[in-house]
Amino acid sequence: MTFWIINKIISAYIISTLTFLAIILFYRTARGRANIFLNKSNLILIVILLLNIIWVGEEAIKCYMSERINTSMPSVDSLPIYGRNYVVNFIGVFFFAFLFHALFFFNKHRTKISLTLISIILLTVIYNYDKVIIFITNFYRDYLPSSWSTYYNTTGIIWAVTFSALYFALCWTNIKTFKTKNSVRQ
Repeated sequence: MTFWIINKIISAYIISTLTFLAIILFYRTARGRANIFLNKSNLILIVILLLNIIWVGEEAIKCYMSERINTSMPSVDSLPIYGRNYVVNFIGVFFFAFLFHALFFFNKHRTKISLTLISIILLTVIYNYDKVIIFITNFYRDYLPSSWSTYYNTTGIIWAVTFSALYFALCWTNIKTFKTKNSVRQ
């Protein structure tokens, strides 16, 4: 369940940040909110990636230790497939995702659009690698009537859009401005 939520939040970051960048490309009035939006969205992303490293690392250690109990000489090659997936996922997430996003710990890098675009591309490749492979291999599928009736579950898309809307709203709002507007009215 935690992996599902984290993956939805990461996909929400990708979708909502791309939406915001498209908005500031076409509307000049929204460009003033770029620092606030990118600051919040990249800071939330760092926290989520840190939690992801902790949970994936915990699962990788559990898989490695369970194999160590079963055999006297544990190695990554002797792990079952699901164990290898956790170890590889942990290494990929840590080295490729978190180390790059450590730049966002610094406030001056957090609001740069170029680093945010690199971040989006990197996260899309790392977290959706299997989906990209499935999408590309669908081009090799037979286009016969027997393969036309394939059912694709759309609840994942609905959840991703819901998380993206919430993420966008959270990063778009400015609590300080909201407080000062309400205090002036009273």
